Amino acid sequence: MDNKLISKIRSKGDTELLPKGSEESLEWFRTNLRKRRKISSIGVITEGFIPSKIEPGKMFTYKYKPKFEKKLEYYDIHPLIIVLDETSNGWYGANLHYLSPKLRSELLLDIGYYEKGFIKIRAELENNPITSACLKRYIAKQVVTRPVEIPKDEWDLVVQLPYEGFVNSINRSVWLKTRKRIKGPK
Repeated sequence: MDNKLISKIRSKGDTELLPKGSEESLEWFRTNLRKRRKISSIGVITEGFIPSKIEPGKMFTYKYKPKFEKKLEYYDIHPLIIVLDETSNGWYGANLHYLSPKLRSELLLDIGYYEKGFIKIRAELENNPITSACLKRYIAKQVVTRPVEIPKDEWDLVVQLPYEGFVNSINRSVWLKTRKRIKGPK
């Protein structure tokens, strides 16, 4: 991988000697990356990553223009999703941008993402009450840029990068509404 931003951030995290996928790693990136200025270009995030075929259990990001954008209260033009299922014309995914940064970290830890294969990650997400609040359907024709797979060893970092692209709302408002929709003990 040759992504300048992620390599630079990862090297700072590596100096802290934090094991990838650990609670400490997720917390370090959350507290340090959320202070960064908002990243407005998805190209900075996807640089050096290879466009890939959508597959359940894997994480992807891309630029998206919803088919029914005028009917939506708000939406994310830069989804960061873990795919749950494919459809005839797209896919369903948990868009982590709809979750607050803290909840993103909690979800990754809950599903044990770093130790599990993609099929088990998918199963864990399907059984997690947080997923229902950020589950979205994506239509392939509405994807503006090719989906880029985020390697699993970069999930702890990428989930905290401030590049949410909400239209018609601000991050905090979306996160509050999402938290209210979570079913279960969280």
